[in-house]
Amino acid sequence: MSYCDPDDLVPHLGGGLDPARAQELCDAATEHVDSVCGQSFPDPPPVGVKLAAIQVAVRFARSGDAPFGVLQALGENPAYVRAPIPDLDVMLLGYRVSWGIA
Repeated sequence: MSYCDPDDLVPHLGGGLDPARAQELCDAATEHVDSVCGQSFPDPPPVGVKLAAIQVAVRFARSGDAPFGVLQALGENPAYVRAPIPDLDVMLLGYRVSWGIA
């Protein structure tokens, strides 16, 4: 079960997206949201979780378009680095499982 549907991505990515690719993006976004929150959510997920999953799926789809995704591109060994998604932390603030080490 994914927190978002491929149909949710159409307004953001257009209708030319392959349905199988769109489902992969939704599944990857769901796994990412679960890892950030430290828990899984029932079906249907809370609205904030669904919106966060849509945002993550769109970001994953567009990450190849970012011109500054490659650091040290002029050096000998270019390294591709993906930055964390700061908006996601704010959107999922109330859904995270608290933990600590004592």
